[in-house]
Amino acid sequence: MVHFQLSARAYAKLICHSAKYPDREINGALIGTISKKDNRVQIQDTIPLFHIELGVAPMIEVALNQVELYASSKGLTIVGYYQANETIDDTSINETAACIGKRISTNCDTSCILMVSY
Repeated sequence: MVHFQLSARAYAKLICHSAKYPDREINGALIGTISKKDNRVQIQDTIPLFHIELGVAPMIEVALNQVELYASSKGLTIVGYYQANETIDDTSINETAACIGKRISTNCDTSCILMVSY
């Protein structure tokens, strides 16, 4: 079993992103390091992506490519994806989250999808 650790910085950024747009679907990338030896993923930072309902694949691809370049320049990798849905109590993984999660998992077999709830 893989253990995920979320840094205070990463947590604060994703909560601030969702608090800034409480009536919208928001999402972003989780970046960090992977320790195969310890089966541990350290989520060190988040990169907020969008605060609109997504349905445009090219925008997602460009954003993830930019995050990948940034993360690699810091010695990190994309280890997951976060999303908060439009309604407060909805933590379901929609098609957008599933597609982005699948795309990230092709490069990181220990990736995760983190659904934000209030």
